[in-house]
Amino acid sequence: MRRISAVLLVVAIGVTSLFVPPAAAATPTVIVTASVLGPLAAVPVDVSGGPANATDWLGVYLVGTPDWDYKTWAYLGGNGHTPPAQGITGMLGWIEGPAAGGLYEVRFFANNGYTKLATSNAFTVTATTPLLNPNARTVPAGGTVTVFFSGGPGNRTDWLAVVADGTPDSAYLDWKYLNDSRTAPATGRTAGSVTLTMPSAPGQYRVAFLLNDGLTSITSVPIGVTAATIPRLLASSSVGSSGVVAVGPGAVVTVFFNGTSGAARDWIGLYPDFGFGGVKPPLTSYLDWRYLNDSRTPPSVGLTAGSVTFTMPTTPGSMYWVRLLANDGYTEIGEADQIFVAYASSVTPSLLSVPA
Repeated sequence: MRRISAVLLVVAIGVTSLFVPPAAAATPTVIVTASVLGPLAAVPVDVSGGPANATDWLGVYLVGTPDWDYKTWAYLGGNGHTPPAQGITGMLGWIEGPAAGGLYEVRFFANNGYTKLATSNAFTVTATTPLLNPNARTVPAGGTVTVFFSGGPGNRTDWLAVVADGTPDSAYLDWKYLNDSRTAPATGRTAGSVTLTMPSAPGQYRVAFLLNDGLTSITSVPIGVTAATIPRLLASSSVGSSGVVAVGPGAVVTVFFNGTSGAARDWIGLYPDFGFGGVKPPLTSYLDWRYLNDSRTPPSVGLTAGSVTFTMPTTPGSMYWVRLLANDGYTEIGEADQIFVAYASSVTPSLLSVPA
């Protein structure tokens, strides 16, 4: 017989076979892929090398406590406390986290018992709850609210969501990560601000702080949504019986507004009439435009009332529209009476104040 490495060549009664020793069993491991979590945050785990019993399980423990003193637990690959139909050797997933702050670890056990297979790295659960401070507690329907936050645990995929009162966090209506984006930041944020759009239906809502792409919030702040007011526009000059504003060629028209949403990038555009009969042009076909601070640079804070000015075209006998649009877009939210550029001798301009 000749030894060839770890492979034995056996010859007996004219039969030749190779005997290969079994591979060494994989070593069970469990890794927690986050270092700091908030109260009740789902704990992300990477498990491998298990024996694949259907009732292998994971437990969350304070570091240094006995094995029977778990805080939360779940079967590996199962639905919480329901084991899977067939065991698995590992998974990349989540386990329910503890509520109290402290230094924790995850332990991996075999077959519904306390035979420990592996212990994870330690991770911290913060004892404090993040603070949420919105810039308004009541917002018009479809308006925005900016929520300032501080004291967060700093997880990369923590997020804020708008949720209607009486509904679960999973029924969120708008959301963003803490970098004010739907793309997660490279590193976690513990403080900052997020701007969210509130629903168009009046009612009571909340902005919830959720952890690690999970669906359990650890704190929230109430926000009321009121019925939207219809913005009003009024152009200054003489007004005929038809309600059409008449001006001379090249006249400067002041357009007053009130009841707008207060969004800094709402804007007013001057449009030609298509067909001289009340036919509105596409919203992209403006001739001139202004933000509500009467400038093409948006204000630092949005305006709900004020005025802008336009210099009218010099061609007499033409009709125009003044239209209010939302947030740098092409959603119309209000309009003034039509403006008619008449012959210079036919009008006497006057200044009208905006109605209350």
